[in-house]
Amino acid sequence: MSDNNIVKDLEYAASLDEEQRGDGIVRWANDYGDEDLSKLPKNKQKMLRELLYRSINFLKIDKDNIKKHLIDLENIKKFL
Repeated sequence: MSDNNIVKDLEYAASLDEEQRGDGIVRWANDYGDEDLSKLPKNKQKMLRELLYRSINFLKIDKDNIKKHLIDLENIKKFL
């Protein structure tokens, strides 16, 4: 595990456009989900915490947007 790779990979995933960001965050979690992040230096832990918070927040908002979109599609189908 490289400290820099963990942070850089999540920074990259968080910087992707909205359509690719969710997939990037999931790939990051699959790659580093089993790592013991408590062994990282404190400054890296803080950076990761902030990036993870923003990433989780994005995923929640994205999930809500997709849910609204699916409901709209269902309403359109009913109308037709």
